[in-house]
Amino acid sequence: MTNLAGDPKVARWNEQSLSSGQLAQIYGFTDLDGSQPDAFPIFMAELLHKS
Repeated sequence: MTNLAGDPKVARWNEQSLSSGQLAQIYGFTDLDGSQPDAFPIFMAELLHKS
């Protein structure tokens, strides 16, 4: 998260909705187990499946 906080170009994300998975890929941060999960695609697939 310090990479995100210290990014001098962080304003490029203004007015955007980004998932933690997207930011993890961009800034290189990981979950405790070292993975970079992105739940948003899974959530959307489940949501569309239920529709």
